[in-house]
Amino acid sequence: MMNQPSISIVIPVYNVEPYITECLQSVMQQTYQGPIDCIVVDDCGTDKSVEIAEKLISEYDGPIAFRILHHEKNMGLSCARNTGVYAAIGDYIYFLDSDDVITDDCLDVLVSQREKGRFDVIVGNHDYFGNRTVGARVFPEEGLKISGEEYFLKFLFGRQVTCVVWNKLYSHEYLRKNNMLFEPGLIMEDYVFTFRLSCYPTSICVINKVTHHYRYYREGSIDCELINNSGFLRDSLVKVWDCIRNYCETEKYNEVHEMALHCYGKKVYTISRMHGLLYKDVFVRFNKSYPYHPLLIWLSGKQGYRWLISRLIWMLPPLCAFRYYELKQRIKAIIKCSKAIT
Repeated sequence: MMNQPSISIVIPVYNVEPYITECLQSVMQQTYQGPIDCIVVDDCGTDKSVEIAEKLISEYDGPIAFRILHHEKNMGLSCARNTGVYAAIGDYIYFLDSDDVITDDCLDVLVSQREKGRFDVIVGNHDYFGNRTVGARVFPEEGLKISGEEYFLKFLFGRQVTCVVWNKLYSHEYLRKNNMLFEPGLIMEDYVFTFRLSCYPTSICVINKVTHHYRYYREGSIDCELINNSGFLRDSLVKVWDCIRNYCETEKYNEVHEMALHCYGKKVYTISRMHGLLYKDVFVRFNKSYPYHPLLIWLSGKQGYRWLISRLIWMLPPLCAFRYYELKQRIKAIIKCSKAIT
């Protein structure tokens, strides 16, 4: 048997008083026999979450080393996770949200995949509980071994894998070598973090076994606000687009990166139209700062005609592109309406 690697679990805590006990107890019940270092990051909430955590940890008598790190002021989820990464001492890092729980064998199951190869990221399956319950996700196949680029593309096109950072075992060396940190102040920071897996040589293993229980649709959570507030969702996606744009090189075409910008850009436009949100200024700004020239990419033989036609909105002058897109959507709406009538 391989030597058991050390693992650092990072738990940001902010206003989760009803849930923090269950979360920490799921860590304390781990069957994993290797060294575990659990870092609880106090992000200055207004309830008794940290007091509960301190009491629970003080009464704990077990092999896991717990630490509570305190921020001087509320800094947000990204910064709290970064604080945990800086403080981590394990060979691997596991991110756990403070309203979720992990299975007793979570770390055992994830670490066991090391017998199949050397991976930078090991991804477990998860199910849902809370206000809305649905079944477990079903990944493409057990023991799927893919690159960071392949993983991100699977997520981008809805092919079962997820962009969330929790329920993944990350090599600490990999995170450190590639300076993998979270964008401060960014909502939906998981989207950018997962995108960055495609920026470096990344080996990923995906398994079907459920190792994480995600509390779905918790009142007051960011996810809940994103679901219920289309303007907030659209603005958050705009910031995701901007962050991804900053990682793209204008001189060097990368198919995955171009695909990300195209898909997220279209998602911003679609959400805006569906919910009656103004988006002309965003559309124009996206077009002006788009880093790739679709016509040059097509002429190089890297893509076909259908791809080129779908990229017309990035080739036309911004205002012309906007009018083209609006006309295209109106035609689609008319066709859809006529089909419904017939």
